[in-house]
Amino acid sequence: MSEKIEHVYDRENRGEGVLVIYTGGTIGTMHSRPLDPTSPLTVVSWQEFRRRTSSLSARLADGSPNPRYIGFNVDGCSLTPVDSCNIGPDYWVEIARVIHDSYEHYDGFVVLHGTDTMVYTASALSFMLEGLDKPVVLTGAQLSHLANVRNDALQNLLTALMIASPASSGLPVVPEVSIFFHEVLLRGNRSRKVTSSGLAAFASPDYPPLATAGETIVVDRRVIRPAGTGGLRLRSRLDPNVISVIFFPGIQESSILETLLSTPTLRGVVLMTYGAGNAPDDERVLGPIAAAVKRGVVAVAVTQCTGGRVELGRYEASARLLEVGVLSGHDMTPEAALVKLMVLLGDENLSPADVLNLVGQDLAGELSVQPAAGRGFLTSASRPALEGRHGQISA
Repeated sequence: MSEKIEHVYDRENRGEGVLVIYTGGTIGTMHSRPLDPTSPLTVVSWQEFRRRTSSLSARLADGSPNPRYIGFNVDGCSLTPVDSCNIGPDYWVEIARVIHDSYEHYDGFVVLHGTDTMVYTASALSFMLEGLDKPVVLTGAQLSHLANVRNDALQNLLTALMIASPASSGLPVVPEVSIFFHEVLLRGNRSRKVTSSGLAAFASPDYPPLATAGETIVVDRRVIRPAGTGGLRLRSRLDPNVISVIFFPGIQESSILETLLSTPTLRGVVLMTYGAGNAPDDERVLGPIAAAVKRGVVAVAVTQCTGGRVELGRYEASARLLEVGVLSGHDMTPEAALVKLMVLLGDENLSPADVLNLVGQDLAGELSVQPAAGRGFLTSASRPALEGRHGQISA
């Protein structure tokens, strides 16, 4: 984003309960002319959103008790409202800073966010906020309650708030970054957007829901990450010089891959392979990858399938990737793998060798490691460029 990202806390904030971080998105839209349903949808301010969401207020406009009040205090912090397709690392840093700076005052946090890039933001926050022991829940809507009588916005919002306030709702603490959408709570860095229009917009193909919300909200304690210890730590530097490349029939017959991977500023690439890690056994594919790895670019393989994992070396078509120094992303989603590279490569305290070792480790619940000798970790092809810059590498 080129414009400066700012955040503003409500003057009426009480510093307790749940802090809502408002970024805009469909959930915050209403018709520019409220009585004209054909007028364009525009994002309203947090103050207007709150005023029109009666469940957030203990009393009605006439001063009488509100029977639909959620039952606990909800404070607000508004970031520069944007369409979520414009959200990136600078915006993630601002969200993370708000959570970090407000952390001691609240039971939990809810981020209202557009759906298009929600999984990227959730994945990024999961790596940036180390040591979480409180809920951070992202949610949004396909249909805004400010513009539609029939909508998913209110239930998504109210359920996310209840999950973020275990002290008031009586629910178990979910001390991680999650997405609540259409009756399910998903681990953020395991989630994918699976439909552009249906209300069940998100799924977690390789990890079970953290909670389900029907008549009651049921949290599955068995799949929740343990609470962090030692206090919240913020990783606020990201390197955006990474790309994702999806393999397709014909990529070996063009110079596209070589052009992309020879970009001088490139530091990381997520290779979205066929199936369990397969790629064309062609020097026009393997050559540019090998050259990039030798130059110090971190290359990670994930599957382009909706679910499943890569197992480099299982098939001959994937063994060559391993030979040229590609690392296994195991069952990471492409979105989680991309932002994980941004966070690791942006951390000035990590050497290139550290980054290579951490790519295949579970840092925030983003992957399930199935150990296999020689698969997915440092190979001889990964070493030369890095040893020259940082000494010997411990595998």
